[in-house]
Amino acid sequence: MILVLDLDRTLNLLYPPWIRSIRDLVPPALASRGSYEMWEWIAAHVVENNYPVHEAAVPVIRTLSAQASRVIVNTGRPEKARCATEGWLHNYFKVDQLLMRAEGDFRRTVEIKREHLIMDILPSCPGEVIYAFDDNREAVRMYQDNGAIALVAPECWIAAASVATSQYDLLKLLHDLHEAAQASVNRACMTVSGN
Repeated sequence: MILVLDLDRTLNLLYPPWIRSIRDLVPPALASRGSYEMWEWIAAHVVENNYPVHEAAVPVIRTLSAQASRVIVNTGRPEKARCATEGWLHNYFKVDQLLMRAEGDFRRTVEIKREHLIMDILPSCPGEVIYAFDDNREAVRMYQDNGAIALVAPECWIAAASVATSQYDLLKLLHDLHEAAQASVNRACMTVSGN
């Protein structure tokens, strides 16, 4: 089993709570899409702000990590924030690999995560089941489209935390949540297409 985890709003409590993405915190003058200055600001912000861990995620990730052959964090954070990001992760989780946004890469985060999945993760673990957790529904769908059992965090942590002491129960719950999410997405696609 491979665990693939997002970081902001998945493992930590990026605040204020109405913020959807760390990009939403960027001052408007710097927020132009693809702006080098915007990503410099984000890197500095991550270094300066130590967001708290999402407490409900801790027992779930620790239980799954005990059985995982690898734990990978696949984040859209800029490479320039690697040192601060590794330090934060080390305080709470055992992580084998940290995949980040390369300097000068201004693509959408889901595109970066897809590239990391296809170029780095899948080739290194053929045949292993991948469990992916992300707060971005588009990223969750991308993982699912590539064969992973993927769930939206942090919503899944509350349900999963109640059974986190039993690996079997936790994996069964995650599988059931994944199946329900897949069925919901399939129904939504059929409704949109008129089938």
